[in-house]
Amino acid sequence: MNNKVVIEVPRSKEYVPVVRMAVCAYTNSIGVSINKMEDIKLAVSEACNNIVLHSPSSECSYTVRMEVREEVLYIELLDSIGSFVLEEYSEPNLDITNEGGFGVYIIRSLADSFDVFKSAVGQTMVMTFSL
Repeated sequence: MNNKVVIEVPRSKEYVPVVRMAVCAYTNSIGVSINKMEDIKLAVSEACNNIVLHSPSSECSYTVRMEVREEVLYIELLDSIGSFVLEEYSEPNLDITNEGGFGVYIIRSLADSFDVFKSAVGQTMVMTFSL
């Protein structure tokens, strides 16, 4: 059974809710609990926001892939521009609310794993969630 869903999304903050709805529909279709679904939606939204906010151009799109393999949900965001640099990330000071870096902090708190891979065609953010 092929359970992979792939969507291409315009690089604009107005389309982040579209990705959230797609994540909600997909996780519901595979039987994820409401609480887990909310965690996944939030983590994916933060990753989408990172792509939109750190992008020098809104003229192109990015791709979201969702797939279950061996009781693990893999969500990948493929970004052809790839301007987010995970190696430069440092955890935010939680006492300073206007400081950046909360998105990756939230993703790492909710996902079982989070990595960013660079390639010749851009970068891919990969989050996993145990089911």
